[in-house]
Amino acid sequence: MGLSQVVKAGVVQGNVFQKIFEYSKKNNFAIPCINVINADSINAVLEAASNSNSSIIVQISKENAKLFAGKISKNDASILGAINVANHIHTVASSYKIPVVLTTEYVSSKNLDWINELLEIGMDYYKKNGRAMYSSYAIDVSEESYADSIKIAKKYLKKASKIGMGLEIKLNIKYAYSNELSNIYEELKKISPNFMVSFSFLDEELLDKKLLFSELQKMIEKSLRLKSKPLNLVFDGDYCLKKEIREMINTGVVKVNLDVSIKNSFCEGLNNYDEIKKENSSIGKYIEPKKWLREIQKMIIKKVNSSIKEYNAKNTL
Repeated sequence: MGLSQVVKAGVVQGNVFQKIFEYSKKNNFAIPCINVINADSINAVLEAASNSNSSIIVQISKENAKLFAGKISKNDASILGAINVANHIHTVASSYKIPVVLTTEYVSSKNLDWINELLEIGMDYYKKNGRAMYSSYAIDVSEESYADSIKIAKKYLKKASKIGMGLEIKLNIKYAYSNELSNIYEELKKISPNFMVSFSFLDEELLDKKLLFSELQKMIEKSLRLKSKPLNLVFDGDYCLKKEIREMINTGVVKVNLDVSIKNSFCEGLNNYDEIKKENSSIGKYIEPKKWLREIQKMIIKKVNSSIKEYNAKNTL
C-alpha cells in the first residue's frame, strides 16, 4: 500500500493531515518542504514530486506572497498573493497526480494579523467550496511564556480545525526539557491530532538534535501512554549531510524545510544558462525568457528530486 491509498491527489485537507504523517513515520520517510517565490518555482516543485512519485509540502511566506500580487497596497498584497498561490495549486496539483501539503511560513505571535485574515478568508472559502484553502498555517510562539504558548496554540488549532486545516507550531526549546511539552501535546491533541511541532534552537552547533528528538518522543510516549513517535516533528535540512537527515527521520521527523538550497538553485540555473549562451554565437534565440526560466526550474527540480530521495520519500505514493 502506498500513500496514494491514504490521501488523494491535490491539496491535502485536515481530515487526512495526521494520516499522512503517521504513514510517513511508519514507513520511515519525511516530506521535503519548499519555500516558493513565483509560479515557476511552484510548478518546478510539483513537477519534481510527480517525477519522484512523492508527496510534497509547498510553503509560502508573507513577504513572498506579495510577489504573487504585484505592487499594490501593502495590506492587500500578501493576502491576495496567498489566495493566488492557493488557487494556482488547487488548480494544477491533481493534474500532477500528487498530494500537496500547502502551508504558510512561520508567523510570530506578535504579527498574527496575516494569519487572522487568511483564516477569515479561509472560512468563506471552506463554506463555498467544501474544502480548506490551505492545508495548515504555521505560528511561532517560541518567545511566549509557557501559559501563553498553550493559549495561542490552542486558539489557532481550534480555528484551523473548524475549516479542515492543521497547524504547525514552533515552541521554545526550553519546554522540551520538562513535562511542559507533554502538557502542550495533550492539550492540543484534545482539539485535533492535526499538528506539527518544531523548536527554536539557540545554539545550532552544540545541540544533539537526534538524541533530543528521540528523548522527546519517549518522554511523551511514557507520560501519556501513547504509541511510538507521537510527535510530528519538523527539521531544517539545508546544512545537513544525508546520514544526519536519515538519522533525524528515524526520530519521527515528518517535514524537512529547504530554503537556502532552493534559493541557490535560482543562481545556479541562471549561471548555467549564461554558460550555454556563451558557447553559442547566435545570441538572439537565447534571450527568450522561457528558456532561462526553464533552466532555473531544472535546477530546482534537480535539488527537490535529490532531497526526496535523501529523505526516503521517492516512490512512496
